[in-house]
Amino acid sequence: MKVTPVGNTYVDWLIELTASEKKWVEGALKKALKEFPNINHDGLENWKFRGELFDLELPLTMARILYCKEFIEQCGIIKTPTLSSYQLKHDCEKWASMYITNGSMCVAAIGLGAPMRPVVMGSTNGLIAISRAGLKKFKQKMASSIA
Repeated sequence: MKVTPVGNTYVDWLIELTASEKKWVEGALKKALKEFPNINHDGLENWKFRGELFDLELPLTMARILYCKEFIEQCGIIKTPTLSSYQLKHDCEKWASMYITNGSMCVAAIGLGAPMRPVVMGSTNGLIAISRAGLKKFKQKMASSIA
């Protein structure tokens, strides 16, 4: 994936994706929809009746999911869901310098096979089985690369 900022806003990007990246995202979304039929950009369920669905025709949608995938891979997957998808999306935004949707984080986690469950029934947020130690290490690595 090649992402090039165009302009000076948080959402203006020129995005080039490979066929294998597109295929992975399509498979991840298919798997996520099977497990959570209401999954959308907001998360596992609709929030305030918005429920904007994923449009895989938009490269930005795919790029967000791929950034989440890479972020999760850097942190590591464990067995027990403990970290909030909403907090993880914010951590990923800092790393990617791009707006990330809660749903993108959920789709990537499911696509990677990370155990996941809603925080509470009907919640947009999920708990994802990502290593707390791996996340801490990755954040330290990010901080040292900025310094």
